[in-house]
Amino acid sequence: MTSPTGPRTTRLYHFEPAIAGAIVAAAMATFLLVGSFVPRAYALPVGQLILLAVPVGIAIASARGAWSRVLGIRRPRAIFIVAAMLIGVAAWYVNLRLVELLPFRMPTGPLEDLVERPPLVIVIVSLAVLPAICEEVLFRGVLARSLASTAHVAVAVVLSAALFSFYHLSLVQAAPTFLLGLALGWLALRADSIVPAMLVHALNNLAAIVIARDEIPALTSGFRAHPQLALVACGALVATGVTLTVVARPDPIS
Repeated sequence: MTSPTGPRTTRLYHFEPAIAGAIVAAAMATFLLVGSFVPRAYALPVGQLILLAVPVGIAIASARGAWSRVLGIRRPRAIFIVAAMLIGVAAWYVNLRLVELLPFRMPTGPLEDLVERPPLVIVIVSLAVLPAICEEVLFRGVLARSLASTAHVAVAVVLSAALFSFYHLSLVQAAPTFLLGLALGWLALRADSIVPAMLVHALNNLAAIVIARDEIPALTSGFRAHPQLALVACGALVATGVTLTVVARPDPIS
C-alpha cells in the first residue's frame, strides 16, 4: 500500500480498484438487506459484522497469509497513535457545532433511541467498537487504500469519505461523516495502517455517546456552559493531531 509521500507498492498489499469497488458495493448492499430480515434490535450489529466479514473473507481467500496487510491492519508508528487520540477525543464536538450551522433540522429520534435506551455497554459495542472496526476495514482498508494505489491520495481520501458519508443514509449526518471520513482516510494512508483510523472512529463515537447520555455530568455541563471555549480547545486538539500526521514520517509497509 502506498503512503501520501511514498512510492506505489506492489499489488500484493491492496485490492485492485475494480475489485475493491465490488467488495464495497456487495458489503453495503448486504448491510442494507439485513434490515429487512433481522429484528431491529440486532440489525445494526449484524450488519456491521457483515461489513467486516465480506472484505476479510475475500482478503483471506485471495491473499492468504498476507490478508491483514492487504487490509492495512498493521502496527503504526507511535506518533500516529498520539495523533489519532487527539483527533478522536475532539472531532465529535467540532462536527457537532458544524451541524448546528446547517440551515435545516432533521428528526433524530431513532438515533437518540439507539444511543440512550440500551445499556451503556451495548451502546458502546454497537455504536463505537463495531463501527470503528468494521467500517474502517471496508472504507479505509479496502476502498481508500485501493484508490490510492492508482489515483492521487487526495482523490482516494475524498472519494472514500463521500461513500462513507453516503453509507450512513442521513442528510443531517452527511456533512459531519464526510469531514470525519476525510480525517480517517488521510490518517490511514499517511500511517500506512488503518489502526489509527479505527482509534479515531472509536473515540469519536465513544465521546459523543458519553456526552449524549450524560454519563459524566460535570463534563457535559462544562461543554454546555462554555461552548466557545470547548470549540477552541477541541479545534486545537484536532489541528494538533492533523499536524502530527503531516510532519510524521510514514513507514512503508513491511
